[in-house]
Amino acid sequence: MKFLNSKISPLYIWWIQYVAVWVALGYMYWLGWLSLLWSIDSTKLGFFILAFFLVISSCIGLLASKLDGESDLFKKFHNFVWFSAEAMLVLGMIGTVVGFIIVFGQDFANINVQDSATTVKFLSGVASGVGTALSTTLVGLCCSLMTKFQIIVIENYWE
Repeated sequence: MKFLNSKISPLYIWWIQYVAVWVALGYMYWLGWLSLLWSIDSTKLGFFILAFFLVISSCIGLLASKLDGESDLFKKFHNFVWFSAEAMLVLGMIGTVVGFIIVFGQDFANINVQDSATTVKFLSGVASGVGTALSTTLVGLCCSLMTKFQIIVIENYWE
């Protein structure tokens, strides 16, 4: 079963998604979400995942442009692009673990709730860890999902 219609090339579908991603990034920048992500993610792993996604997505576009008669090219890079999609997901989960290490690395036993300065400092560390955990998970899941969508489009082209 071919994706949508046999007359729609995978390059065209990839291009629509690629432009939509850049428009969404521009909108996120305009809303201030990218600067919020930068400030929340203490590891900056979310931006690494996003940059990795843009590079892999560009490679998938190049691959889709070469698919006119070369199914061998797709077979050659098939495992690499699937690995890349899974790597984005795993990097997001690593960010989650790092975020929770930041949270639970706080010294819970020595917190003095009577002293507001140490309580604020403690809660700031907790918020930083939770922000890192949630933001890297979100970026990893979204980038992995979009990469898998691109791969499925190309796979269905050859069926």
